[in-house]
Amino acid sequence: MGEGPNSHGNFVLDDTLHQIAKETQLSRPLRVESPMGEGRFDDYMYFCFSYLFVMNDVDKAIALLTKFKDQGIQPSVYTYTILVKGLCRSGKLEDAQKVFEDLLVKGYNLDVYAYTVMIQGFCDKDLFDEALALLSKMEENGCIPDAKTYEIIILSLFEKDENDMAEKLLREMILRGFFKD
Repeated sequence: MGEGPNSHGNFVLDDTLHQIAKETQLSRPLRVESPMGEGRFDDYMYFCFSYLFVMNDVDKAIALLTKFKDQGIQPSVYTYTILVKGLCRSGKLEDAQKVFEDLLVKGYNLDVYAYTVMIQGFCDKDLFDEALALLSKMEENGCIPDAKTYEIIILSLFEKDENDMAEKLLREMILRGFFKD
């Protein structure tokens, strides 16, 4: 999945970076010398998506992803996670959830970061049942939550005075060895 661009990928990326330069009125256009060079292609996609989400242009980000896919570039889990994170931060939690669920259905091997991003999205909207259900599903799928995953849920629970559940998760973290005596 998503090893890098094909010959069309260079065009799509250069075109996108040129458009970003134009929109930000940079004095000279941005150009990627070699997407396959020092950085991974996903690093360039990250730049593009990050910019579009900072500019609150979710529709362009989705169009860009579609354009990459139409050019035969299969986005990686990393790229999809960027999309999910941007959708969550843009208030499009349902869209983020659809993308995330689609990745699970298609058999993508989601990592702890991908799950944590979606859990953060649920917690930001006070959807603790969904966050906790995803935490369980995460483990069922063989992905072990890390301290950051727990921290996001626990802090969100404490902020909403859901102290009993937060304390239960803290005890679970201790049992799992996240804290040492």
